[in-house]
Amino acid sequence: MRLALFLLLLFIVPLFSLAQVINIESLRMENDTSRFTGRENLSFQVTQTNVQLFRFSNNLAMQFRQSPHLLLFLSNVNFTFSSTTEFERSGFFHLRYNLKQSDHFYYEVFTQYQVDFPLRIQNRLLNGLGIRLDFWPQEKSSLQWGTLVMYEYDDELEKDIIHRDVRLSTYVSAVVKVKDSPVFSTVVYYQPRVDLWSDFRLSGEAQLTFKLWKFLGFNVAASVNYDSFPVEDPAIPRLTYKITNGLNLKF
Repeated sequence: MRLALFLLLLFIVPLFSLAQVINIESLRMENDTSRFTGRENLSFQVTQTNVQLFRFSNNLAMQFRQSPHLLLFLSNVNFTFSSTTEFERSGFFHLRYNLKQSDHFYYEVFTQYQVDFPLRIQNRLLNGLGIRLDFWPQEKSSLQWGTLVMYEYDDELEKDIIHRDVRLSTYVSAVVKVKDSPVFSTVVYYQPRVDLWSDFRLSGEAQLTFKLWKFLGFNVAASVNYDSFPVEDPAIPRLTYKITNGLNLKF
């Protein structure tokens, strides 16, 4: 059953071409002993006004663990369209490898591909490596700090502008999980250019997940992103935010 679901998701997700700063920490799996775990959040909406709109959103996380190795694959797809026009397309694919050195220290390597048409990002490719410290590696709660160096290739939508930059990515993440209570997670990212510190991105997210059944939950999340130098389009703001909710399936 797990293999069939995995293959189905693997074929569905790439059918859509893939936000600014991606909250990887909120999508990590719980620290359990399962070798393979996954989580799927899927929503579909139809709205009828003067035109019929379709909205599709998919968040997939899969994790493979065999100590001291951990492989994490994440994808996010947001797609809004009508029968004749495409209004919005955004999302990412993210692959991350962790090598555990101790209960508190990890090496990290990642690659990521992003698209965000509403923010005028046609292609963004990231590759990075760094370290991760787990200050409180408890089964139910955790507190982490990580820092990485990453190379960024950024192609602006409908403009002949390409950025090639090196950035730092530093984050602090916390998860609080109490028996029979919602799971609370939060993360803050700071990502400056190493050659121009005034060019930075700052983001934060807080999320609550309520358990409905053994494999089914309901989550509410709020995120804020600030980009000091967004794309060269006066219509794109430096500050953006998003509030989402939906069901998630763990497999």
